[in-house]
Amino acid sequence: MKEIRELRLEDKASFMAFNRALWEVKNSDHPFLEPKKITDFESYYNKLQKYKEPSKNINYSPVTHYFYFVNGEILARIACRWDLVGNLKTFGGQIGYVTRPDCLNQGIMTELLAFALVKFYQRGKHRVYITALKDNLASQKVIEKNSGIFNQKIEVDGQIFKTYWIDLVAQFSKPALIWDLDGTLIDSYHAISQALEVLYREFNLPFDKEKVLAYVLKESVGQLLEKLSLEYHLDKTQLHTCFMIEQESRDDSIELLPYAKEILEWTQQKGISNFMYTHKGKTTDTVLKQLGIRSYFTEVLTGVSGFERKPNPEGIFYLIDKYHLDSHKTYYVGDRKLDLEVALNAGIFSFNLTQANSEINYYIKNLMSIKEILTKIEYV
Repeated sequence: MKEIRELRLEDKASFMAFNRALWEVKNSDHPFLEPKKITDFESYYNKLQKYKEPSKNINYSPVTHYFYFVNGEILARIACRWDLVGNLKTFGGQIGYVTRPDCLNQGIMTELLAFALVKFYQRGKHRVYITALKDNLASQKVIEKNSGIFNQKIEVDGQIFKTYWIDLVAQFSKPALIWDLDGTLIDSYHAISQALEVLYREFNLPFDKEKVLAYVLKESVGQLLEKLSLEYHLDKTQLHTCFMIEQESRDDSIELLPYAKEILEWTQQKGISNFMYTHKGKTTDTVLKQLGIRSYFTEVLTGVSGFERKPNPEGIFYLIDKYHLDSHKTYYVGDRKLDLEVALNAGIFSFNLTQANSEINYYIKNLMSIKEILTKIEYV
């Protein structure tokens, strides 16, 4: 389970392991990492509580620290300095963050920074000032992906910093796209077809390839497995496990659909946030990285994220709430009736590659149609 929250006293073991992981690589191959070695957790915890309080010192800003947990382990931390005062106006900036060294390049900090920006916006802040060392390209990429606009370079004690502003009013007035994966961004139906053929053989079921694929394209694999479970009195969990193992073993054959990377690149240039809500399982991140598109998504929800399957809108509600998305400017992008239904159930709009135009849906002939439509309605 994943969560972002403040530290609690019962998190001692998790925090000490996190701090130890940072400390062990200090001054090795991570030149931008400068952690403090914490030996007294209770004192550190009490300091964090005190740091949140206002001070008579006009150069001090209250600060709140949030931690990124996965299954009880801390993978990253971000500090939100709520007021722009003192040296925060120059090289300090209002946000500081660090990721556990073995968890780099997984999109964690992009997600954590997006979370922090929501917190600033909820406090009535209109913009945030953030900095990165000139040579820290990874940090700069995270900032720019969250709509950071380069301001200037400054030199402090021989170190050069790049400074950025993030306009929160503009950021949260932009549309957001929540993407399906199979059949929308990637061509995986050949792998799905092969996986289903194996599944039917394993369970001694009659396999009519044409009819089975037609059903999947109209409904979903989940619906098909539900149907097989009821019709042949089979365990649905066993069916699902068999299918997922077979599909994931064929991930290497998956390719991007036309214009997938082009539309994602355009959305990034325009400051449009991208998220994903897919039934695909634990190999989703690996596939996205192999295809070179993981960095475009602030957060990816998969079949193992713990949310109800589509058309239940639970995952969409989670993203809307977490990232303060405007439901009137949030779209689900998909290729089946199921994707249209989840958008309808969530009360948002949709772009769909197969479903007709309606009050909530835009039919798109290809993914670049999204650019045409969003530009026409003057969102970007």
